[in-house]
Amino acid sequence: MQRVHDLDSKISLWIHQAGARIPRFVLRLLEFSGDGVFWIVAIAALACAAPSSPQLQLLVPDLMLGFVLDVLLVASIKTIVRRPRPIYNKGMYVISSVDHWSFPSGHSSRALFMALLEFVVTVEFLALSWAVATAISRVLLGRHYVMDVFVGSILGVLEAAVVDKFSHATLHQALREKLSATTIAWR
Repeated sequence: MQRVHDLDSKISLWIHQAGARIPRFVLRLLEFSGDGVFWIVAIAALACAAPSSPQLQLLVPDLMLGFVLDVLLVASIKTIVRRPRPIYNKGMYVISSVDHWSFPSGHSSRALFMALLEFVVTVEFLALSWAVATAISRVLLGRHYVMDVFVGSILGVLEAAVVDKFSHATLHQALREKLSATTIAWR
């Protein structure tokens, strides 16, 4: 296991150093877009707008379920594993940080979960591009190792699958039929 950790550390440092030419504000914007506080505010805003939109009435419960699932899974794993963040992680704690642990990346799990929600199928390429860029930004900023981001991304995919499987299937089907003539393109 130590050999895997050492290789992960070397590759992550190389990626971090190779990304030094990317404007830091771009990476910080991606970081902000995957932040838990941002998503709490975004979900609350969508919930306030939901009564006037059948699409949002479908989306908000899935976002809430996925977000809670994400927080529980990521926090539990971080508490158990307790992997320190890279030593070259600069400037993260100037604003705030909920935790000091690196494994897995919550930003990566949230970004992949959000991108894979069936509701974003009409902008799937953009959503997946954003999610991958957000995940990579975590290594480029020195916040995480490659393995943290990889496992976080897998968690996000699994969270999306769980939400898709278990959330309001009957309501979704009824609303899909009602909305079939609208601008939403369903799978």
